[in-house]
Amino acid sequence: MTTRGDEWLTIDLPPFDPKDWKGWRTRVFESLETEAVSRQVSWRDEQPLELEVRIPVDGNVTFWDVDNLLKHVLDAMQGQLGRPKKERKRTGPVGNDRQIYKLVAEKVDAAVSPLGHLALRLYIDGDRDTDVDGSRTKTQKAARSHGAAP
Repeated sequence: MTTRGDEWLTIDLPPFDPKDWKGWRTRVFESLETEAVSRQVSWRDEQPLELEVRIPVDGNVTFWDVDNLLKHVLDAMQGQLGRPKKERKRTGPVGNDRQIYKLVAEKVDAAVSPLGHLALRLYIDGDRDTDVDGSRTKTQKAARSHGAAP
């Protein structure tokens, strides 16, 4: 079964742990897998997806490059938990990260915001009207404030 395009599959993200990144990936993968199974969600490899992620990090937030943090998130979504490719036996709800067409990422200080989130849904060409929390997207807000059509 595939989720409707306007429904988000959402999980909480714990603070990233660089000392136990394999364990972190495993926890993220298992949470996503559990939520996908309970909601009966799966996507075919060719289906484009939209990802919104907020990653809490301990310590100095400016130290972490968001692209390096995203690598851990994307690998976890695919079941790449730190083993060589030929040893992988698990596949996540997302078969390949090349399915991600739209990505919104944010890193936050875990002391201020201890839980982050990961949200996935089918990607539909063009800008959407709402973010995962139901509010208007920043792009939509900016367009409206500059007199553009919503």
